[in-house]
Amino acid sequence: MRKRDGLRLGFKKSQTVAEKFGAEAYVNSRKLLKRKDGEAVSVCTWSTNLTIAAVRVLKAEKHVFVEKPMASTLRQAKKIVDLAGEENAT
Repeated sequence: MRKRDGLRLGFKKSQTVAEKFGAEAYVNSRKLLKRKDGEAVSVCTWSTNLTIAAVRVLKAEKHVFVEKPMASTLRQAKKIVDLAGEENAT
């Protein structure tokens, strides 16, 4: 199985779960962040990707929930906290 095939299988499972709860599944976070009807996003990814994802959410002017650890380094964590303060988000 190629990596791309695994992504398709993972997304299909995500769609099934989302439909069960009346939600939508996304492969592309940018499409999700363009929606105007959401106020917050829960970021669940590898710790090496958390900072990038959290920054995108905050720049989209939404609240962000991140898993712990919230970043791989103290510098990355500070970047998230500082941006949340600038965007008046949490």
